[in-house]
Amino acid sequence: MFFAEGTYNPDEIIYPTYSDKSYNEESRKEIDKIIEKYGGKIYVKIYNNLDELNDYMNAHMLEDSDAIIYDPEVSNKRIELIRADRINELGDEFQAIFIDKENYNPDEIIYPTYSDKSYREDTKKKIDKIIEEYDGKIYVKTYNNLDEFKDYIDDHMVGDSEMIIYDPELSDRQIEFLMAYRIKISADKFQAIFIDYVDS
Repeated sequence: MFFAEGTYNPDEIIYPTYSDKSYNEESRKEIDKIIEKYGGKIYVKIYNNLDELNDYMNAHMLEDSDAIIYDPEVSNKRIELIRADRINELGDEFQAIFIDKENYNPDEIIYPTYSDKSYREDTKKKIDKIIEEYDGKIYVKTYNNLDEFKDYIDDHMVGDSEMIIYDPELSDRQIEFLMAYRIKISADKFQAIFIDYVDS
């Protein structure tokens, strides 16, 4: 099933039909609640069996996430699995419901843990100022080392700009690099902060 951008399909929901009527009613209520909560902005996909669903999730899963995936055939944004049901007890088919995932992730910030207290506090202030200035609307990415960060920028750079990149797994818009820092002195991990790019 192919989805164009913003092609939500709540009308393709199939409610579970089990011999247990109370289970059917409870499932219907929960699914209807999801549809109402998200204003019908959901993506529904059917799988032939549980293995197919698991394979799909594993193939599209973003690093360190159990439920957030990126599949450009569904959406140009990240999406999140919020419910999966076996459709009925006589068959193997499963139905999964996904929603658009808010890509901003300020809660994934890791503050530097250096022995140099003044550097630590100064970096924390800069990060907090960015979070406040952009009202938490920032993208945070972690890299295993500096070379990995540089390669990422080179691979996603827009034109000749070193600060503007495009990565559809983060945003359907161009984003701007603001800041990068080594997380701690005893490890090579780096973290970078990006914001939505606004062409002035």
